[in-house]
Amino acid sequence: MIANNNMKKTCVSVVMISYQHESYIQQAIEGVLMQEANVDIELIIADDNSSDFTEKIVHHLQSSHKNGAWIHYNKHDTNKGMMPNFVWALSQAKGDFISLCEGDDYWTDPHKIQKQVDYLKNNPDCALVFHNAHRLFTDGRLELFNEYHRTRYTAQDLWHQWLIPTASALYRNDLLKYPEWFIKSTHGDLGLFLLLGEHGLFGFINETMCVYRIHDTGVTQNHFKTIEHRLKHVEQLQEMDAYFESKYHQPIMQRIINYNLSAAYLLAKCQKKMKAIHLLIKSMKLNFAAVIRNIYFYKTIFCLLFAWKTPSH
Repeated sequence: MIANNNMKKTCVSVVMISYQHESYIQQAIEGVLMQEANVDIELIIADDNSSDFTEKIVHHLQSSHKNGAWIHYNKHDTNKGMMPNFVWALSQAKGDFISLCEGDDYWTDPHKIQKQVDYLKNNPDCALVFHNAHRLFTDGRLELFNEYHRTRYTAQDLWHQWLIPTASALYRNDLLKYPEWFIKSTHGDLGLFLLLGEHGLFGFINETMCVYRIHDTGVTQNHFKTIEHRLKHVEQLQEMDAYFESKYHQPIMQRIINYNLSAAYLLAKCQKKMKAIHLLIKSMKLNFAAVIRNIYFYKTIFCLLFAWKTPSH
């Protein structure tokens, strides 16, 4: 048999969103550019109008690294916000597969992409494949992201624990359109993985091939400490419940109650008593039994009764 030299080579699009990541972006990019794989790789860097030296670092790597041509860099003229920037970057991906690595995380295995592409090619029932990660703290400590006891997971499993480190995910580029709730969501991981879960299982490779960085400027560390983002996430969860036709109704309701009560607690600490009481009543109407089992219910009541005054968030 004569080989078909015109056969299209598999392509992987690595999507990297960045904002003010000058301290981390070089390590993130180099983790991608070191990949040794029998596939074409494009690295899409979506810079959300950073005012630091991110652009200079990227341009230097484009010109100096042997794989610098993989980089497709775009700096937006204005700050779009995390999710609009993420959705824009996803829309640029032309590959058969998409891999994720935010600008403050990084990969540690030069064969990561090849291992994951091979896995999905050999497991057509899987829409996504992921692996373990290390958490890196600001004091230099490393710890495993999670303990895994299976090799296959479903979208239902996403509700029980933070299952998939973002920088570990590689998935088939099958999502042609994203629903409105995803585009305006507070963060993209959960929604994206639930959408992918409609197309197949999540395969797990029992190796640790990336690092998830914990730092004070990270989105996860800051946004969900605020009242605004908790309440926005409640709206997102309600829209997700409708989109998936109550498929995940019970865990969604549990999360809604938890976010409502934690927001009520922050409101009570800020002396916004009536808004806190409104959220308490709203949550009790959803599921009274779940509310009285939640620690934030009692924290909120304590704040309201004893008028604990702390600086506003």
